[in-house]
Amino acid sequence: MLDTGSATITTQCSCEQYDEDTDSYEPADSCYGDCWDWAWEDATSLIDSWAMYWNTNGIRVEAEGMGWTGASAYLELTFREPEQALRALTISGEYTLNLSVDDEGQLTVRRYSHDEPMGCRMVALPISEWR
Repeated sequence: MLDTGSATITTQCSCEQYDEDTDSYEPADSCYGDCWDWAWEDATSLIDSWAMYWNTNGIRVEAEGMGWTGASAYLELTFREPEQALRALTISGEYTLNLSVDDEGQLTVRRYSHDEPMGCRMVALPISEWR
């Protein structure tokens, strides 16, 4: 069964706490645990369940709007651990990644950074599904 869902990971991680009075989340005065590790775990778990659904570790990622030039490209990669696939979607610098899996089994990633303020859109499917 396909596990649809989403995850967000950002290099500008901040901890939040739930305020029952306002029914919203607000910045926390202090963090318990490491929100970066939690976000990384959520994102790799999403990739792992997506790869298990497709029974693959070979993916093709097509991207558009990369960097300040808005370049388009694709990447085919195999990975042993979902962390390897997640690292391939990041950049060396500050960024936010929004990952989601839809009902069709497509993994979509939107990456925001200084050079990608409108977001770089990446779509991933197993290599076998692109051909």
